[in-house]
Amino acid sequence: MLDKFVQSKGFKDVSKELSGSIIKKKSLNTALIRKIEDNRTRKEYEQFYKMVNKAPGEVVVILTKPSNNRERKKVNDFLIHEYIHLLLIQNNIEFKNIGAEQWVLDEGLVIFMEYYIHGDSRKIMQAKSEDKYTSICLDYAKKWAKILNNKKPKERKRIILNFYRKIKEKHGKEHLCF
Repeated sequence: MLDKFVQSKGFKDVSKELSGSIIKKKSLNTALIRKIEDNRTRKEYEQFYKMVNKAPGEVVVILTKPSNNRERKKVNDFLIHEYIHLLLIQNNIEFKNIGAEQWVLDEGLVIFMEYYIHGDSRKIMQAKSEDKYTSICLDYAKKWAKILNNKKPKERKRIILNFYRKIKEKHGKEHLCF
């Protein structure tokens, strides 16, 4: 199954671009590696797992290798994005843990926070993207901006935590987003 995924058009499209992710070490499943039929792919994943397990901490930030100067210039932005995810995880705010469909809340909040730390949280309302994935994430970032802009830090934290609890309580009973 992993072999098919790695060979899929979707994976090839995504793997051509700079991207990042957070990996929780406890989520790594070495038994899956043994099921990879292609030797080259299996060895690559074995090396990857070893590298992740050697890293300090329980959560690891990873980025794909930049393939050109344009991507190299974006590395800091990608690191900031992933470190915001890490910050939220360390504060027990991870909407996708409530339900897989809630990932847009995580991405929207992270994008809002990116704009905020750059002093551009009001500019998010004009942000647009041709990319469908980015466009969806921006829509949720704008929803976060509407409820978090003009709030003091403690109030923003309270709003985020209350919203998280509300989603967690209602999950499974109804689809709940903003």
